[in-house]
Amino acid sequence: SVDMTIPPPPLSSSNEPEAPPLAGNGNGNGAAVGPEAATFASAALAEWKANQQRNILEKEAEEVRELQTIREEAAAERELMYSQREKQLQAVHTSNRERQAATEQTTANQTGWEAVFNLLSDENLVPDKHTDLARFKQMLTRLKHQQPLTVM
Repeated sequence: SVDMTIPPPPLSSSNEPEAPPLAGNGNGNGAAVGPEAATFASAALAEWKANQQRNILEKEAEEVRELQTIREEAAAERELMYSQREKQLQAVHTSNRERQAATEQTTANQTGWEAVFNLLSDENLVPDKHTDLARFKQMLTRLKHQQPLTVM
């Protein structure tokens, strides 16, 4: 029988220089061997860690500033919204009071069913709202001219 397996590629090509042997736990991870390499690696590693720590602290400080800015803007918008809402409510209350006073003046000299019937006049209906109150007005007119029933 013929063996058809492909041989594994060589570990290093002849054009590339060999990497220095690594010290470590035997799986190829670790620092380069030699006192200068170990010192260089530990100094570079310490510098990198310090830079990373500084970057992290700067980012955290920036996030805190951004969150503070967002909170301040939100508080300002909330106050603006509440003040606008308060002005709107005051305007509605004033309008309602004026309308109530006008209604009371027009119905002051009317009594009973006359006041109710006048409240249902065509001028008091909401425009663009198709409400048929003819039957209701007819019943009110009938009740206005009818004697009240006596309670037994």
